[in-house]
Amino acid sequence: MRTESSIAKTTKPNTVAGSLRTACAARLLPLLLLLALPAVVQAQFTFTTNNGAITITGYTGPGGAVTIPDTTNGWPVVSIGGGAFGYCTSLTSVTIPNSVTSIGYGAFYWCYGLTSVTIGNSVTNIGSYAFSRSDLTSVTIPNSVTSIGSSAFCESSSLTNVTIGNSVTSIGNDAFQFCYFLTSVTIPNSVTSIGGGAFSACTSLTSVTIPNSVTSIGYGAFSTCTSLTSVTIGSGVTSIGSYAFSSCTNLTSVTIPNSVTSIGNDAFYYCYSLTNVTIGNSVTNIGGAAFQYCSGLTSVTIGNSVTSIGDSAFFNCFRLTGVYFQGNAPGVGSDSTVFYSTPATIYYLPGTTGWSSTFDGHPTALVSSQLAAALNQPDWIVTTSGSQNWFAQTSVTHDGTNAAQSGHITDGQESWIQTTLAGPGTLTYWRKVSSESGWDYLEFYLDGVLQSGRISGTVDWQKQTNTIAAGTHTVKWRYMKDGSGSVGSDCGWVDEVSYISNMSPPSIITTNGSLGISNGLFGFNVSGPASQTNVVEGSTNLLNWTPLKTNVMGGTPVYFSDPDWTNYPSRFYRLRSP
Repeated sequence: MRTESSIAKTTKPNTVAGSLRTACAARLLPLLLLLALPAVVQAQFTFTTNNGAITITGYTGPGGAVTIPDTTNGWPVVSIGGGAFGYCTSLTSVTIPNSVTSIGYGAFYWCYGLTSVTIGNSVTNIGSYAFSRSDLTSVTIPNSVTSIGSSAFCESSSLTNVTIGNSVTSIGNDAFQFCYFLTSVTIPNSVTSIGGGAFSACTSLTSVTIPNSVTSIGYGAFSTCTSLTSVTIGSGVTSIGSYAFSSCTNLTSVTIPNSVTSIGNDAFYYCYSLTNVTIGNSVTNIGGAAFQYCSGLTSVTIGNSVTSIGDSAFFNCFRLTGVYFQGNAPGVGSDSTVFYSTPATIYYLPGTTGWSSTFDGHPTALVSSQLAAALNQPDWIVTTSGSQNWFAQTSVTHDGTNAAQSGHITDGQESWIQTTLAGPGTLTYWRKVSSESGWDYLEFYLDGVLQSGRISGTVDWQKQTNTIAAGTHTVKWRYMKDGSGSVGSDCGWVDEVSYISNMSPPSIITTNGSLGISNGLFGFNVSGPASQTNVVEGSTNLLNWTPLKTNVMGGTPVYFSDPDWTNYPSRFYRLRSP
């Protein structure tokens, strides 16, 4: 290898490279006339040569708009070396030719006057810190690039949008960290890993779609993206790193797909706008403090493979009222901090094991689809608890099929069943009781408040109607006994529950251009009244439907995208309000 400080060492063309003899100048003059740039411009670059290939190592020119030559002395310029343009604060734009294949470490570091760059279509690697602390406003990374180095665009605080070419497989640690004005980024299906802190503190980023090709989301990858309201996690992701989405304070909902096996410590720490979370059936471990201080969280569904939950995982989620486990009771720490300072009731399914009357210091309740069917509402999520659970039976009914009956309790005990309704609407049901008159009662509660008309003694089937106001409400039937005495069957029954909602029905919007493929995913907008719960379901045969996403509407349309749509030759969608 040999090193040359400039291409034109004097103003005379016969001194090219300072190594040619004067006698040869006349014969080389035609070659010089074919050079891409005049000698005085080429003299602004320093370079090294290696086997006939040029690496630009420095720049001494006046700045402004710079075009890097594709050849020097007839040799191709193939790389821009580490720090070659570092601290060139007068540089405003740069064009990198198609001959260049790599951009080195810190090549344009701290070029805070650099507002525009054109990257040639042969570049395969953008080195660490290559454009860090520049003033770039937008970047298009060509399809030739396969890797974006650590901190490559870190602290480029004027950057607003990035298009990443479809050959990139890895986005390095902190690659776009502190790009405060970055509002949009397209991550192609070629990317398999998103490095730690890759988009950390991109405080203007509003939504992210992580494609199915990605397998891991690194430590703090999207932490402190305070404007992020929605994230779609692709079905190839297997791990969500610690602090991956921590302090994303405007994130409202997240569905963790079945491909994910672990959720790192503090992964969603301090996401205080998060209202509901669904954790897929392949997750085995939920890290410590994973959802700590998610103060807006009201419900969590945890898949059937979770075996351990770290300390303080849901610490101080003080609006969390329901945690719905789909599998056996997982292991937790000995200090009972998983659900510390939350009012949660822990719900579990029939046939699952390891459950008792409490879990991590919180009451438990059995969720039974048979109970929902006995109430004539098979799609409802119905929970039961107390000293004994309610159950479905066929001996005493109003409709001749089945009915729900309170559990077999003794003096001073209770048995209850409840569900959640979205109002406004009208609830009707049939009830019956056989008890000690004046002492043991079948009661109805709305949002924890006892309603008038409780019954005791021997009361045959009677119809009851209650009006449900706008908003989300909990309705509960409770059979309770006083301290002594037992008469009759000592229980209550409820049957033929009907709820007529006065809310506008949910709908899939097909007229505003949202229906179709966007960023490689099929999706559409859904709408419904504020506080209404909508469930998007998918099917391949119009008979069997699978819930895909649950939304609590805020009065404006919500976008739904299906990360698994390519896995099916055809798929149908429907929207319902439970």
